[in-house]
Amino acid sequence: MTPEPGALERDAPSLATALHEAGHAVAAVELGIDFDTVALGSDGRSDGRISGIAYPDVKRPDPEAVEEFLAYLYAGAAAVAALYGAPVIAGSSEDRLQAEYWAAHIFARVSEYRDGQQRAQSRAGAIVRERSQAVRAVAAALLNEGQLSVDRVRAIVAGLGSDGAV
Repeated sequence: MTPEPGALERDAPSLATALHEAGHAVAAVELGIDFDTVALGSDGRSDGRISGIAYPDVKRPDPEAVEEFLAYLYAGAAAVAALYGAPVIAGSSEDRLQAEYWAAHIFARVSEYRDGQQRAQSRAGAIVRERSQAVRAVAAALLNEGQLSVDRVRAIVAGLGSDGAV
């Protein structure tokens, strides 16, 4: 289904939530992190979520996998900041808390913890910038459809090159 014309011009809370969730979904695809669906809340304004996300192994955390997961967590806020035009809190607090939890599992020193978080935030920002057209397209589809399967997100991402070309 092609996104409805004007889907990204809807009210601010819906758009911020859609961009936030689209940032997570596109980052997950780019990083090879599995999930089942991405959805907006029933009112389209709040409670967006990714369901069935593949969390790192908490008993034997792999530092590389955890750092990729941190990038996935930060991609929602990165998408809102980069594509919405202003920093808006749209689920970012919960994502930040999760990132802090996972970073604490792999970084023993404060400097490693801080540097790992900064690397993940930078990577999230790079993914959003490089795949901005895919993030916008996933957000538009979310606004139109409310929920997307991982296969639908992959199809949207695969249909767009890194510069947005089809």
